[in-house]
Amino acid sequence: MSETRARTSPGRPLFTVAEVGRLTGAEVVGQREPAGTRAGDLVLTGVEVDSRLVRGGDLFCALPGERVDGHAFVGAAFDRGALAALVSRDPPTPVGPGRVLLRVPDVLTALGRLARYHRDRYSLPVIGVTGSVGKTTTKDLVASALGATKRVLKNQGNLNTDIGLPLTVFELGPEHEIACLEMGMRGPGEITRLALIARPDIGILTNIGPVHMELLGSLEAIAAAKEELLESLPRNGSAVMNADDPLVAGMADRHRGRLGRVVTYGLDVPADITATDIDGKDSAGVRFRGVLPQGSGLGEGDLGFFSVPLAGRHIVSNALAAVATALLVGLGADDIRRGLMRPDLSAMRQETFTAGGVLVINDAYNAGPASMAAAVKLLEDTRSRRGGRAVAVLGDMLELGDLSEPAHRELGRAVTAAGIDYLVTVGPRSRDTATEAVLFGFDSARVTHFDGERAVEDAARAVLGLVREGDVVLVKASRGMKLERVAQRLATALRDRGTGGDGP
Repeated sequence: MSETRARTSPGRPLFTVAEVGRLTGAEVVGQREPAGTRAGDLVLTGVEVDSRLVRGGDLFCALPGERVDGHAFVGAAFDRGALAALVSRDPPTPVGPGRVLLRVPDVLTALGRLARYHRDRYSLPVIGVTGSVGKTTTKDLVASALGATKRVLKNQGNLNTDIGLPLTVFELGPEHEIACLEMGMRGPGEITRLALIARPDIGILTNIGPVHMELLGSLEAIAAAKEELLESLPRNGSAVMNADDPLVAGMADRHRGRLGRVVTYGLDVPADITATDIDGKDSAGVRFRGVLPQGSGLGEGDLGFFSVPLAGRHIVSNALAAVATALLVGLGADDIRRGLMRPDLSAMRQETFTAGGVLVINDAYNAGPASMAAAVKLLEDTRSRRGGRAVAVLGDMLELGDLSEPAHRELGRAVTAAGIDYLVTVGPRSRDTATEAVLFGFDSARVTHFDGERAVEDAARAVLGLVREGDVVLVKASRGMKLERVAQRLATALRDRGTGGDGP
């Protein structure tokens, strides 16, 4: 998998080998010794796809990957204590006697079947979260709001795919009272498949944007793929939807007659819950008053102020989704308020640190046009309150298709209009950002572009050469750019600089 993942739950009996065979149609092609121990009686206490994370008692699922094939690591998984391996063919290296291999036509399909069976063991509410931008932050805020009074299971990071979501579901145990599961999408039908595993009762749809435009071709196709979450909800299910997004608002109208409840949230248009008195123009966070207007599906009245230690107007929208969902589940405003004040956030989403007197905002996990614009606005606001100079380190926004060039050029204009002091761009697509910024009036002497194999390292070195105490640095790009390495280098070098070390 593409990110480091920790194993969080204690090993507990999940399946016997015989159950795995029955649920997946697997053929047992290896036999465990010593004599007298039937392979089918073996009890599996975990499911893993990364041989490095295998624990004793696991079922190892040998998935083919973009760069490596899990079948090549079956032996390593057994060496680490796996009791059985789910495979679609024989491993390239014989694994030796006493090793149980379960052969299926497709390991990924089998993984999903096992996860669905495990989810069905528990009768608890499940919340599904999707959208083009903000779904991970929304998932984290929903889980934090609910966590004030409930034991919540949520995806780590963005383990939201047909691999990551099943692995999250396997963490489900009797201690959990509710689950909040992010669902990603790279094509039609994917959210439907994830919903068949998770069986959500509540669906949250944050927005529709050009993320994955390269894969789906149009905003309408992206909207249809995201709408699969709503279509998968039971008739008595509930939807929480962003009224500020016209495509999402249209879906809300379509599903009102089918679902039990459809609740909207918004800042700019009438909605069931909205926010007033918004305060928060720097990296310290936002504060807003939650309001249920007359006729709201959530009741009526003033909910009081909520504070979230994340910055930007877009965070208020994410937080409103969390408040609406928690109200639907039955929490009171005071409990929600307490949960949102201490959110458990996924890595590289507005992580801030100060080193050598320089404030760094590491928002490098992902990026699209809307989130980039919001991040630039956050940088502008933070600089205006804090003082110092604003440095934007921006990398490519990926998978935008035909919108890539205009989106990167628009970003260049936005950076210039915001009065950012220095612009450092990384990656082939971001050259358009740098070029457009200069054309729009950005001082070319303060714009630097890097491309090629050492682009990230060169960008980090350039930023270190220009920042000084009091400056603010924003680091943001699509995940594939790995721009978090710039933030990591800055953290190390600036701290060394502050303590008299040599730095990198």
